[in-house]
Order: sequence, then C-alpha cells, then structure tokens
Amino acid sequence: MLFKARSFGATQQQLVQLYCQRIRPVLEYACPVWHSGLTTAQRATLKRVQKRLLPQRAPSRYQTRHSARLSPVRCRTERYRNSTIPYVTRLANK
Repeated sequence: MLFKARSFGATQQQLVQLYCQRIRPVLEYACPVWHSGLTTAQRATLKRVQKRLLPQRAPSRYQTRHSARLSPVRCRTERYRNSTIPYVTRLANK
C-alpha cells in the first residue's frame, strides 16, 4: 500500500498518515496479548517497519524527579518478564 501510494506521488506526510491510519493498527492489534508469543525475528520485523517510516521523537531537555510513570514489575522468571503486564508497564515507562 505504501509503495503504491509513493509511486503515485504521495508526500512523506501523506505516507505517514496512511501508515498511522491503515497499517499500524493492523500491526499492533492486540499486541499486549500476543507479544510474549512472538519470536525474536517477528519482533525485529515489527520494529523495523515502524522505525522505517515514523519520525523519531525529539529528546526532552528537562530532567524530572521520576522517570518511570509506573513502578516496574518484579519478575523472577524470563517467561513472566515477557508476559503482558510487565511488557505493558515497560512500554508505558518509555
């Protein structure tokens, strides 16, 4: 879809809008539920697709007292660390 839009002369802003409206929701559908079941290669593919098109966030100039919004979940096993609750907590704190 992006390649076709680009070949028809879509601008970078239009491509980002198309990605955010049509492609990203499909990629991220129920991500917190099935993310722990993804292989490393599938995770890398999802990240690559997102990093390729979306602009990077500008770093903040301000220091705050608490960098984490949610307290991290303590995990004794790697399997629990990759499950939904710890994963979503890490995402929210980024």
